[in-house]
Amino acid sequence: MRCLAELAWVPQAILQNTSLRWREVGSRNLTVSAGSGATAVEVTLTLDEAGHIIGMYAPDRDRSITLPALPTP
Repeated sequence: MRCLAELAWVPQAILQNTSLRWREVGSRNLTVSAGSGATAVEVTLTLDEAGHIIGMYAPDRDRSITLPALPTP
């Protein structure tokens, strides 16, 4: 999930990773996903008017203050 969230800092990864799946969600959001089954992850990227990534959201990012890790927006 972190890899997907950090695509803005490594744009060549977008072109070189052909296993990424993209879906448009409204006029300013793109969802990018990778993996399958239990290892599938997905993040939603928010774009500004110029098409630059300005935000990222994942409803189920693992957070672990104590075990077990909890899915947290």
